[in-house]
Amino acid sequence: MYKFLDDSADAYPGQVAVEYLGRKIKYSELRDYVDRLANALNGMGVRKGDRVATILPNCPQFIITDFAVSKNGAVLVPCSTLHRVLDLEYEIGESGAETVVCSDEALSLVNSIKEKTKLKNVIVTSPMDYAAEEPEVKEVPGAHQFKDLIANHEPKPPHVDIDPVEDLAYLSFTGGATGVPKGVMITHYNRACNVRQALWLLEPLWPGMKGKAASEIVVPLFHSYGHLGVHGSIAMGLRILLVSDPRDIDQAVTLLKENRPMLVYVVPTHLMMMAEKKIGRLPVMFMSGAAPLPQEVFEAIKRDIMMPVSEGYGLTECGPLSHANLST
Repeated sequence: MYKFLDDSADAYPGQVAVEYLGRKIKYSELRDYVDRLANALNGMGVRKGDRVATILPNCPQFIITDFAVSKNGAVLVPCSTLHRVLDLEYEIGESGAETVVCSDEALSLVNSIKEKTKLKNVIVTSPMDYAAEEPEVKEVPGAHQFKDLIANHEPKPPHVDIDPVEDLAYLSFTGGATGVPKGVMITHYNRACNVRQALWLLEPLWPGMKGKAASEIVVPLFHSYGHLGVHGSIAMGLRILLVSDPRDIDQAVTLLKENRPMLVYVVPTHLMMMAEKKIGRLPVMFMSGAAPLPQEVFEAIKRDIMMPVSEGYGLTECGPLSHANLST
């Protein structure tokens, strides 16, 4: 999976990869951060097949960790930031994760379950660490600071032989109809094929998109839908406009108006609230997913922005996208 980033960094090194709270990170910079963190993880003993959990809100650190874990041949376990103690203890315990990257807001939660799991390495970060206004990095007893690891390691990731068909890239927990959430095993091949299939829908637009256009991700990155949005955007060399709080519609609308991204990843609730804002005509393509899109919401947003809304369907077990329509 890490090749998606490496290829785009080679092709579009000066293109902005992530724009987050006033900070712009270029593709060359993003790869540098990833390679440094991969080196740091290797130094901590993270090896091929090991599980690395994340408890992170929407922030560049999620993306950096995602690709760094991939370069180590390890397996990312994205946990929801909404989890309480028992949920987190279950997923961390079931996955067998020994390393976790979490926000400072989740640190007390992590510490409360550490003795009950296999966790050895705790990496902590502030959601503002890669914003335009960065806070001072403070030492946290018993944990590594994310930014310190980036600063103190060379961009020299380990060389790991990965069998994309057999080796896991992600272990994503999802709730079924009954019982506790199940850990879904997604290989590099599963996700890479899903990304390619999703982008194939947009093939006629590729010449005007690759390395040029922007996408806006309003949904949580720890969710398989938001995660796929990151991978598709990185594979195309797009500028990701990252909404820090998926509930902050004002921030999402401001980014829409100021940047006019080509693709916008949302859920129906986002569209319902955006329709109430009366945004006005915008040349953007909304992709709605994660829940059925009510006809009245579809009609309301289409009347407002004068553009159609596309809809996707999937499930984590499918990697996750299985169906999509591009409305006209």
